[in-house]
Amino acid sequence: MREPKFDKRGYLKLIGYDGKTYCLIRKTWETKTKRPEREFLKLNFDKIELTITYPEEVRRSTQRAYSKILYRKFSRMTIREGITIPWQGYIAVVIDEKQNRIQSIYPTRKIKKGKKLWPK
Repeated sequence: MREPKFDKRGYLKLIGYDGKTYCLIRKTWETKTKRPEREFLKLNFDKIELTITYPEEVRRSTQRAYSKILYRKFSRMTIREGITIPWQGYIAVVIDEKQNRIQSIYPTRKIKKGKKLWPK
């Protein structure tokens, strides 16, 4: 398990599948992972990194025209320290393309609708 390493300003820069640098802000991370249903994401940061670097699919958000959603499927997920379970779902990472910022991170059972951007 790897935890995010934010700089002094509270930013973490990650290189995406497309070679662009995407920024995760500490406040966003803390806000998204404090919700009980997403708390397990803290134990799976390595999977979030994999989703950004090697997504299986990227789609345009249907709610925000300037956002894209990266998806990667995982078969196992750590839900508590030392407890890993079979898991049939995706990690979704929402990226604001105007600012190259990570807006949200969430688990989902299926890929949402939206124009497929990658792979073409």
